Amino acid sequence: MQEFLNENQTGLLPALYVVATPIGNLGDITLRAINILKQCDFVVCEDSRITAKLLSNLEIKKPFIIYNDHSDNKVREKILNLGLQGKSLALVSDAGTPLISDPGYKLVAFLLEHNCRVLSVPGACSAIAALSVSGIASDRFMFVGFIPSTLQAKENFFKDLVNFETSLIFFETSNRLIASLEVMLKVFGN
Repeated sequence: MQEFLNENQTGLLPALYVVATPIGNLGDITLRAINILKQCDFVVCEDSRITAKLLSNLEIKKPFIIYNDHSDNKVREKILNLGLQGKSLALVSDAGTPLISDPGYKLVAFLLEHNCRVLSVPGACSAIAALSVSGIASDRFMFVGFIPSTLQAKENFFKDLVNFETSLIFFETSNRLIASLEVMLKVFGN
C-alpha cells in the first residue's frame, strides 16, 4: 500500500498524530496539540464523552472514531483507509500521552506495518510528571505500567523487579493502592 504522502486540504500531512492531552488541567495542553486538533479531519479517542469535553473547552468540533482495547481490525482498517484517502487523524487518550498504558499500540503498529506516517505531538505524561516531583533518582528509571490486581500476582510482579537498580514507576488504581503499597513494602522493604 502507498504511504500517506501529500498534504491534505487542511494543511496537515496525512498521518496519525499521537496527541498528548492535559492531565487534569486544561492549561497543560500544548499549542501544537491545539493546532493539530483544530486542523485534523478526525479525532480517534477511547471515550468520546471525555474527548468531547476537551474539544468543547477548546471550541473545536470534529468527528470521532472510537478506538479502545476492544477495537478490532475493522476499526484499524477504517483508520488506515482514511489515511490512504489523504485524511489526517489525531489519536488522543482520556488524559496524558496515548499508548502509555492506554489503547493505541495495536493501531500504531498496524499503521506502521502498512508504511503509514505516525507522528508524535508530545505533552503531558503522568509518569514523567510524577517522577519529576518525587524526589527519587530520575537519571535512570523504568516505567512498569499497571500493577496486577490479585495479591499473589502483585507479589510475583514486584519480586521480578527487586534486583533492578533504578527508579521504578507504576500505575495503580485508587481502590487498590493500599494493598499494592503493603505488598511493595513486604517485597522491597522501606
